[in-house]
Amino acid sequence: EPCKCTGSLQYVHQDCMKKWLQAKINSGSSLEAVTTCELCKEKLELNLEDFDIHELHRAHANEQAEYEFISSGLYLVVLLHLCEQSFSDMMGNTNEPSTRVRLQRMIPKKTETITGHLILPNFI
Repeated sequence: EPCKCTGSLQYVHQDCMKKWLQAKINSGSSLEAVTTCELCKEKLELNLEDFDIHELHRAHANEQAEYEFISSGLYLVVLLHLCEQSFSDMMGNTNEPSTRVRLQRMIPKKTETITGHLILPNFI
């Protein structure tokens, strides 16, 4: 009897209970949700042989964290590559007259005008 439920659920097989708990863990449920009966809302009394629910949940959480870390790293690599490619494309087009005019507007002259306490660059 894993919980306070009556009827056939009180006679659940250990192997069936293990599979059900493993499925809940794999679905991303919290440890509290995994160890609480969905019907009677009582905490499950788990005396299963060769089955450490806390270790299984911890291992699954570590796998998820590792997956998210790797996914974030791959995302950043792709993003960095796209930024580098855009910059290379922009710099590669500097021979075109329209690009040169845009770049000249963006890049300030070396001389600067001092107005009050602010230093303002002179733009072309």
